[in-house]
Amino acid sequence: MATIASRKILLIGIDPSLIDFGNSTSGRTPESINAARDKIQEELDALGFEVHHCIVDLGATAVAQVKEVLENDKFDSIMIGGAVRALPQHTILFEEIINLIHQKAPASRICFNTGPETTVAAILRSIG
Repeated sequence: MATIASRKILLIGIDPSLIDFGNSTSGRTPESINAARDKIQEELDALGFEVHHCIVDLGATAVAQVKEVLENDKFDSIMIGGAVRALPQHTILFEEIINLIHQKAPASRICFNTGPETTVAAILRSIG
């Protein structure tokens, strides 16, 4: 089994500037999401992970962007962010991403967080 230091992680999320936070009760903003992403990156760097981000839009290029990343690299674990999977308006995008992972990265583990604060724990959980 590979050590943590040799583990490659892919974080897939929607560009927070494209998310409508108007009706959100989470208190999150694009700025807070970006700050959380920076903090997560620092924590994962400190643990020795090689982290890649795939930040997508809401248009036709989102699926193509994920496909390109999956075709060009292999990942031990892939995190799909909450904006992709939890917002009903993004269900089709979530399905397409899951199917791409199934097709292009069948050996990768998939993990989910409950918010930015649980991202590192979810990744650690996924790699065992």
